Amino acid sequence: MGLDGVELLMAAEETFGIEISDEEANAITTPGQFADCVLRHITTGKAAPCFSQSRFYQIRTALINAFGIPRARIRPHTPLRDFIRDDHTRADWQTLRQALKAEGLALPELPQPRWVLGAVMTIGAGIAIVGTLPFVVMQVNAAIIFIIFLLMLVLTVGLTSALPEGKRIPAKFQTVADLIPYIGSSAKPDKQTVWTRESVLATIFLLTSEQLGVPIADISEHSSFYDDLGMD
Repeated sequence: MGLDGVELLMAAEETFGIEISDEEANAITTPGQFADCVLRHITTGKAAPCFSQSRFYQIRTALINAFGIPRARIRPHTPLRDFIRDDHTRADWQTLRQALKAEGLALPELPQPRWVLGAVMTIGAGIAIVGTLPFVVMQVNAAIIFIIFLLMLVLTVGLTSALPEGKRIPAKFQTVADLIPYIGSSAKPDKQTVWTRESVLATIFLLTSEQLGVPIADISEHSSFYDDLGMD
């Protein structure tokens, strides 16, 4: 199977939420056979993808939209550094976050190094202590001193949360798959789609037209992907 075939296969897997083996894919020569293969997966209960597989498809779509990367280059084990440049980490990370947001997903901001947060908290605590000293010397009511100290600490925490995000990808994010457990969804779950052979075949026609650049009117159930539709 050439590049066109791989792209069409991956587009179908993403659309229907299934996984087609290489053996099955090599036996497909027409849109009708493709639709029947998809239906076999759906009717045998394989149409409900696992969380990781479904999330990977969404991340891959976001990477394609954000950086214009060919679909075939993006696998679960693909290093993130293939997309996010060392000298543009923060900007590229934000670009990916926006693309994921368009998919209804939320990617965390890059965290600040621990030493930065520790330094800010230490300085803030020092300010809080120094700020209450005059009231201690003046022998002001202990409750008032405590409230002032608490307010200073709250202000410190607020300033810490307002820090700009960091510039380095955490060590735990090395590959595309590493992002999966840390990406939340902001979209409401859709009702399960009920597929019929007609709707599956119509979707295969649309995907074939998009991937191969062939007008839908020229595609039939019995068209040969190789002889009639020009797939390599």
